[in-house]
Amino acid sequence: MRDVHRILVVFIALVIGVMAVPAAAQESTAAEPSVSIVIEQPQPESSAWTSKPVRISLVAAFAALQALDVVTTTKALRQGGYEASPIVRGMASRPALFISVKTVMTLWTLWQTEKMAKNGQATGAVVSLVAADALYGVIVARNFQIVNQLQ
Repeated sequence: MRDVHRILVVFIALVIGVMAVPAAAQESTAAEPSVSIVIEQPQPESSAWTSKPVRISLVAAFAALQALDVVTTTKALRQGGYEASPIVRGMASRPALFISVKTVMTLWTLWQTEKMAKNGQATGAVVSLVAADALYGVIVARNFQIVNQLQ
């Protein structure tokens, strides 16, 4: 039980740590032209919390959680456990199908959140990813508890 909490705390700390590091911009040493042309275009949301590196970090965390879900679910099933979700129950007993669905779901999430960000909804993309990561963090933590109980 303590190991599950330690893993979850380390994982959350890593995600928060990656999100908290601001990206540094390089300063240009080349001479700037004296005449500049301003083209007005709608600006997408601009914030350190909605930047592409943050979204990539959240998607990477989501992918890692999907992988951990597959590993812990299949281990629990091999130890005599059962899949509680009726939607996943049929897939979980077939690892190739389970991994394929998780991979497609992860790629679809990446695609949708990037699509949201390009449409000026970067905040919505980040909130969606944080919610998905939190949900799967709880699911994976519970899976670890079940695996430990079945040993």
